[in-house]
Amino acid sequence: MNHFIRTSCMSAVDLDNLLEKVAPLIERKDTLMIRAIPPAERLDVTLRYLVTGDSYKSLLYLFRIPANTISQIIPEVCRAIYDVIKEEHLKTPNTEAEWTEVADEFEKKWNFPNCIGAIDGKYVNVKAPEIVEVCTSITNIHTA
Repeated sequence: MNHFIRTSCMSAVDLDNLLEKVAPLIERKDTLMIRAIPPAERLDVTLRYLVTGDSYKSLLYLFRIPANTISQIIPEVCRAIYDVIKEEHLKTPNTEAEWTEVADEFEKKWNFPNCIGAIDGKYVNVKAPEIVEVCTSITNIHTA
């Protein structure tokens, strides 16, 4: 879990708590031919992917786990995380009063009225167009 602790705002205690909750759902058994990837490493790969947006190929070199295996691990661990935290942290309000309370708390915390939340985005690399002079600003940044 050391890779993730260095790149995250999560404390080691929070990380251990999360691992304790998801480990039973993501643990796999060793076979005669293959050693199973431990739950801590499976969680570490997934959290690293979610925090940094690294490609599977980049994670392959960092964790020494094949990209096709990483492509199976990440959705499985994300589902497990969702399943264990949804009731406590991802509860959807059911009444108008609950929605109003969410909006009031969001406004108190972020000074942004009439809003019930925000979703963070992910950067996507875009290939520059062929005709660069048409859409290049004075800062030499390509815009759409």
